[in-house]
Amino acid sequence: MSAHSLKPYSLRLATRTNPGLVRTRNEDSVFGDDVSGFMAIADGLGGHQHGQYCSQMAIDLLSQDLTLKPIVSGADLESRLNLCNQALIKHQKHYPAFANMRSTIVCAQLTADNTLCFVWAGDSRLYHYSDQGGLLQLTKDHTLKIQKLSRGEQPKPGDDNILTKSLGGNQVFEPGQGAIRPMPSDRLLLATDGLTHVVTHDQIETHFAQYDGAPESLADALIDQALNRGGPDNVTVLVAEIIAA
Repeated sequence: MSAHSLKPYSLRLATRTNPGLVRTRNEDSVFGDDVSGFMAIADGLGGHQHGQYCSQMAIDLLSQDLTLKPIVSGADLESRLNLCNQALIKHQKHYPAFANMRSTIVCAQLTADNTLCFVWAGDSRLYHYSDQGGLLQLTKDHTLKIQKLSRGEQPKPGDDNILTKSLGGNQVFEPGQGAIRPMPSDRLLLATDGLTHVVTHDQIETHFAQYDGAPESLADALIDQALNRGGPDNVTVLVAEIIAA
């Protein structure tokens, strides 16, 4: 079967966000569109001014005009993220009060040829789950801890909270990127560190196995477990199931 004869997959989506049990504000933002196949999660950095504004602005910039200007490839998705970063920097220059705003980002696009393209900056994550392969983390955290480990150095306590890449700031912006070919019934998870810092990989995988084919119930269960573990941070998830045409 040629690529041109493939029937595009569709998505069944569920999004959930919660401020957690400690923070007074929710600086996470999330977007999912089953028509365009675009998904994104952003986490405004609490140590910087206007984190909530930055994460929502990033989501708005990335998701605008998806009908008129659809994302058709990984290069297209990366280009849109770079334009988003440039727009954030331009906003900071025009409005000095926003000079320190930053956000993580992870976004994914299911294209017409059934490829899942994804790009990210920071420690918000994308996971892929299949019955055959289980749960696989597709992104690698852009943190000082991971950077040190990659160089064979011993990380220090707290290094996992120091980001080496993010949206915003006058910096060389080089997001991570990747692509996979998911199959029908596979599922995806986009999540902020409010989930992944308190719920382990194995625990997330157990929830996937328990809530097979139920994105809404799975999303609720993941949020609930993060809250049951103390909810120290804002927690946001997007669960997507791949549906055959």
